[in-house]
Amino acid sequence: LLTSVPRRAVEIARRLLKADAAGLHLCRSDARTAIQQRDLICGDLSTLEGADTGMGQSLCKMCLAAGTTVVLSQQEIELTLLRDIRPRVAHVLMVPLYDSAKSPMGILWLAQITSTATYSRADTLILARFAHVLVLGLKLLADAHERETLAASIELERKAHAETLQLLRAARAQTQVAEASAVGTERTLAYKEVAAREAHHRVKNTLQIVGSLLSMQARSSRESDTRSALLEAATRLQLLAHAHECLSNPAANPDGISVFGLLRVIADTLPRSFAETCPGLRVRLTGHEISMSTDGATAVGLIANELVTNACKHAFVDGAQ
Repeated sequence: LLTSVPRRAVEIARRLLKADAAGLHLCRSDARTAIQQRDLICGDLSTLEGADTGMGQSLCKMCLAAGTTVVLSQQEIELTLLRDIRPRVAHVLMVPLYDSAKSPMGILWLAQITSTATYSRADTLILARFAHVLVLGLKLLADAHERETLAASIELERKAHAETLQLLRAARAQTQVAEASAVGTERTLAYKEVAAREAHHRVKNTLQIVGSLLSMQARSSRESDTRSALLEAATRLQLLAHAHECLSNPAANPDGISVFGLLRVIADTLPRSFAETCPGLRVRLTGHEISMSTDGATAVGLIANELVTNACKHAFVDGAQ
């Protein structure tokens, strides 16, 4: 969809303004939308798509530098890389694409091969409005792609939970059968350990998924207070997931829970939830490595969480450092 829908939109723009060729050059690399530098070309110049002509990049640089709709005449084209394009281009009309944050995304361009055809002011206005609709469409596609990815992750987690339940049932059945012998007892313990590890892992993943849902909701929120609250909640859930992983993995440290490692997770993660109120905040952690029981480490983690949270909320008044 991230390719087929924009291609149809480019073809519609070409037919709407009766151009010989049309193209879309996306110049932003974005992990969220999966859009990288890409040229989509329709019409008489479609054979240039995928060729290393530098046409899209050259047009994009000129248009974004101008920051508005640009019309190139045949004389101006002779001064650019377009002079080497075949068939020869007589006129070009291009409009910049910006996202909601006014960051450049690329350009939409139309080209005439026939030298007698020109572009009017009405054509520039129509293309500018069409480009605005195209940007909205690309955003909707990106949001749909993100929702599909998240839905797929949730479905995988649902299946994993079902497998975990099946594993727990098998462990329970094995326990009942193995209670009659020492060998059965050892197998039961092994099954319980595997089931416990799997359950802890699923809890951590579930917390991270809920945090991702909150982050996605925060990005779509228009209210700054709501967005800040959602982002803070998402960061807290990520912290909880990391802390749960530390506390539920005794195999990593058979002597007990690493308190220094647990505090490192809190110090690295918790300040992110106060990025707007305390930008650039860093927590420096010094001390020696010690190990404690799960109950003791949990208590230390709760105390540290409260101390860092209160410091972030109340230590910096009116932006003081």
